[in-house]
Amino acid sequence: MKLSNWNTNIERVLSWLNTTENDISGVESTIKSIIGLAGTSENEELLGAYWTSIRNIGGQFDDFPKARVGQTSNYPEEVIMSVESVTNHVSSVFASVFDDILQSVMLPRGMKSRHMTNNAFGTYFASSAQRVLFMAYDDGRWDGTLSKKGVPNVALIEVEETTE
Repeated sequence: MKLSNWNTNIERVLSWLNTTENDISGVESTIKSIIGLAGTSENEELLGAYWTSIRNIGGQFDDFPKARVGQTSNYPEEVIMSVESVTNHVSSVFASVFDDILQSVMLPRGMKSRHMTNNAFGTYFASSAQRVLFMAYDDGRWDGTLSKKGVPNVALIEVEETTE
């Protein structure tokens, strides 16, 4: 694993450790120990082995950050990590409150079935939040950072008043 990829992935994992709502008490110290073992190593084979261990341990959690595959994003890493943090939160909140009443009145448009899982419901709203945040960043209404409570400070869209 290239050193730059290691650094990017570890930043995302450390951010996840600080923001996840899952009970990670059993794995947090293990992941941090592996990161500590890697230290300042620049041996790509060794970093790859360490990353595989971290990925295997954290992979049991749905919101664990995955390594990116394909083209690199045009967005800064800080923005991507902020968006991931918010979307993980949105997904878990909506998944936890999903019930029969919400299913009957809040079924996302375009869904052909009235039967949706909690996770699918959470994922639907998380993707909406992701779209809003990236649009706000592109429009200059958000700087890509989060408050200490994990809240993005997104400026509202200016609406022109019409006079009649």
